Amino acid sequence: MVSARFARLSESQDVDRYSTDGINSLLRLLTAIPGRNTAEVNLHKGILIFCETSSIDNPINKQGKCSMGKKQDLSAEFSNALEQWAEDALEGIGIFKNRYPDFEKLKEKAIEQLRSVYSDKTIDMFLTSKDNRRMDCPDGFARITGPCGDTMEIFLKVDSGVIVDSSFQTDGCSPSKACGGMVAQMAKGKSIGKIKELTAQDVLDVLGGLPEESKHCALLAVDTLKEAVEDIVKREKS
Repeated sequence: MVSARFARLSESQDVDRYSTDGINSLLRLLTAIPGRNTAEVNLHKGILIFCETSSIDNPINKQGKCSMGKKQDLSAEFSNALEQWAEDALEGIGIFKNRYPDFEKLKEKAIEQLRSVYSDKTIDMFLTSKDNRRMDCPDGFARITGPCGDTMEIFLKVDSGVIVDSSFQTDGCSPSKACGGMVAQMAKGKSIGKIKELTAQDVLDVLGGLPEESKHCALLAVDTLKEAVEDIVKREKS
């Protein structure tokens, strides 16, 4: 974990995690973590800048259409998921509630940063999707590893040519999880023919867009879904 790696760095180099050197050391560790896309790295940079300056200079490029509504406007489930995400993200980079006096304020800023990068629909999908699960004895299954290194798995159940259940798993970043959850949701109730017409842009439209460097996640999810459908067709012919 990042916090463990930073702890070892602190012990060996006598680095204060809240000093400028500490922040820079954390940034180097964050950018070295495999599987993080640019948006997520920039998101954590914003959090760390706030640790040092107590203000957000917002280094993130906004999409312009992401929701920045007040947290009290959110559902209880979504709000709780955001709170838990912020705590985990901060502790993951070595910022602990019992050591940082402005932890709650920092947590609010972390959530604000997250919502400036991704739409609420995207965040809700990668934090709370009920379809992030393996499926026993699927009628169709596919696994694809994209050029980015993320692997997507799609599981399908079919009845009379209609998808009655679908799920996904991925080892990828948050946008990959959101796209996997969205295609699993969109597949339910659709015929095999309709799924073949699904495009990556359809997924992006429902999610409310993704940062440019994350749009390939939608294509990975759609390609994997279509491959799972082809698996159904092959099994029915055999």
